[in-house]
Amino acid sequence: ATYGLSTGKAAEFYLVSGAKDTIEFARDTFKNNDIIVWGRSIGAAVATQAFMQKQNIASRLVLTSPWTNCYDAAV
Repeated sequence: ATYGLSTGKAAEFYLVSGAKDTIEFARDTFKNNDIIVWGRSIGAAVATQAFMQKQNIASRLVLTSPWTNCYDAAV
């Protein structure tokens, strides 16, 4: 399945990969600044995975209204 006008395929790997690339871009662009990863709602899962893999770059993880369990995420 595609999203919007994208010709790519939606997949967890690409979401997390894009988030990790964004963390690296922020590090390269904003040298000498703390990098804070923020995820909201279902995006909290992507933010958490990217942060866990880039803890050497990002200093903080902020989650706004993440789901509390798998049932809440599915409903």
